Amino acid sequence: MDKNNNFCFCTLALGKPYRVQAKNLIEDLERYASNHKVIVGTDYPSFLNNYPNVVAFPHKQKGTLHCYHDKRLPLKNL
Repeated sequence: MDKNNNFCFCTLALGKPYRVQAKNLIEDLERYASNHKVIVGTDYPSFLNNYPNVVAFPHKQKGTLHCYHDKRLPLKNL
């Protein structure tokens, strides 16, 4: 794999269970792909303050039933 690829990871983490899952993902990526950023839209951005590879921004759910369409929003914040 070419380590010079220019990319990042994006996710949406609304609610405690999803923030914990995002934290696990971030820790894995910090260990195995530390040169790449993780962009996270979340309802509690300060939960992820201790990670240098994370760009967290506040996000509130916009969809009515599920967050399906909200998942594209982390990409808009790049």
